[in-house]
Amino acid sequence: MKNLLSILLIINCHFAFSQEKKYPQDYFAPPMDIPLYLSGNFGEIRTNHFHAGIDIKTQGVEGIPIKSAAEGFVSRIKISPYGYGKAIYVVHPNGYTTVYGHIQKFSETIEKYIKAAQYKKESFSIELFPMSSELQVKKGDLIAYSGNTGGSGGPHLHFEIRETKSETPLNVMLFGFDIKDNISPIVQSIYAYPLDDTSTVNGSHSKMRFPATGSNGNYRLLVNAIQAYGRIGFGIETIDQANGVGNRIGVYKIDLKENDQLVYSHIIDGIPFNKSRFMNAHIDYEEKVKTGRAVQRSFVLDNNQLDIYQLDKKSGPITINNGEQTTMKYELQDAYGNESEISFSVAGKKTSSASRNASIKSSENRYFNFNRRSVILEDDILVNIPAYYLYEDLEFEFSKESNSRCISPLYNLHNKYTPLHSYMNISIKMEGLSDRLKEKSLIVSTTNKRSFSAEGGKWNGDNLNAKSRTFGSYCIMVDSTPPVIVPVNISNGANMNGKWSIMIKATDNLSGIDYYRGEVDGKWILFEYDYKRNLFFHYFDGTIDKGNHTLTFEVKDGTNNSSKIELKFNN
Repeated sequence: MKNLLSILLIINCHFAFSQEKKYPQDYFAPPMDIPLYLSGNFGEIRTNHFHAGIDIKTQGVEGIPIKSAAEGFVSRIKISPYGYGKAIYVVHPNGYTTVYGHIQKFSETIEKYIKAAQYKKESFSIELFPMSSELQVKKGDLIAYSGNTGGSGGPHLHFEIRETKSETPLNVMLFGFDIKDNISPIVQSIYAYPLDDTSTVNGSHSKMRFPATGSNGNYRLLVNAIQAYGRIGFGIETIDQANGVGNRIGVYKIDLKENDQLVYSHIIDGIPFNKSRFMNAHIDYEEKVKTGRAVQRSFVLDNNQLDIYQLDKKSGPITINNGEQTTMKYELQDAYGNESEISFSVAGKKTSSASRNASIKSSENRYFNFNRRSVILEDDILVNIPAYYLYEDLEFEFSKESNSRCISPLYNLHNKYTPLHSYMNISIKMEGLSDRLKEKSLIVSTTNKRSFSAEGGKWNGDNLNAKSRTFGSYCIMVDSTPPVIVPVNISNGANMNGKWSIMIKATDNLSGIDYYRGEVDGKWILFEYDYKRNLFFHYFDGTIDKGNHTLTFEVKDGTNNSSKIELKFNN
């Protein structure tokens, strides 16, 4: 028996060592010459996706030099007001690609390469794929400066390592970077879910939350036992932290055991982009929307296609009978081997309450199967949800009402607490509109009946068609209000000598900024777009000669309403 335990110990140690050495440990250098303090890590739960890299703090400022983590060549450059903002991709000869996002500006050579392409295309937003011989870099070469562009919520560097062949983002924290972390994952609560009509938790057919207490890797529930009956699933609310920062980050590995038998396990090693949105099936989406709590299920929904699960996807739930007693234990681990655990008892207790179906079934609702196309054709609306766009079967709620801001009825398509994986098609029929009014009409959505978001739309006869991947309420609105343009640091006749930029603000009331163009003396000039602040910048870089000039700046919204200003200036 002693020899057997020794063999098992050796096998387990070898497995842990193999996992640690799966990726090169000393090939990539840190991308900045500052300590690696993280505001986000790989696999962290974000809105509608898992985080694909690490977010490195830049000491609250922009402009910190970014260096290539290894030798290679710049394979892709993407400039956008959204997402990663200004981003650069470097392919390395060892089969990996590094990605650097939310950049402020690039090195002089790369910046010159990009601007030439932007002026040729007359567009700030651009995507470039240089040849392997064009922009070669060595390990430690300056490639950019840190910033806050795109969807960034503050100055930082988003850094990824991808497998070049598949473009799959991998867990950067497994590549041997010097990130200080001796903090064990934190357990906040356990959730218990009745999974069929006869199952109960503490006598209820609804899920229940059980807060946890503890510290330093050891946690327990505030109750002696969870009373349950039937088929039960569990979920855990947990976060991790790294040394020196207060940010909440994600946990690398979660195991769930019943009486020391593993019933569920997942590991966050790598997640392809085309599967990242299945995060909405991995978590309790309803709980996240209602309370902000990120509860990770320990059972897999029917249409959850993530590959992070280590056991059969049908494992996870337990069945507990009346009078039985079982012990559940969660074992958590972060990418640096810090561990936590929480054990709790589940006592089987059958109640005489009515089945869940009796209280929630409604003749007005429709039953949709996740693996079949679902259609609503009612009055003047057609909704088409392709197969496998739901994560599980759904009793779909539909109703309509009037709203003073809509020119069509307001159609309530289920509710915001149920996730939708990809875009459903929505078509609303509206007869009698003039061509001019059609041009100014669009489909909008709302989840609170007060604030509305543009979904756009194209007319086909009397039907306005749009796509959306969120449930909520939809109607047709008219947007005939042009955008508002406000010069920030320039006025008619201004002397711009000594200023580093022209700054203009533009806002729209509904359909959003869809197009903009700046010209000086009739020629296109580069304006960068910061959508978070509704600001447009032209940085003086020698493009505009000294002397007197005329600036024109035009903006159009999603329904082709336009505004334009013309200003004289000298520099």
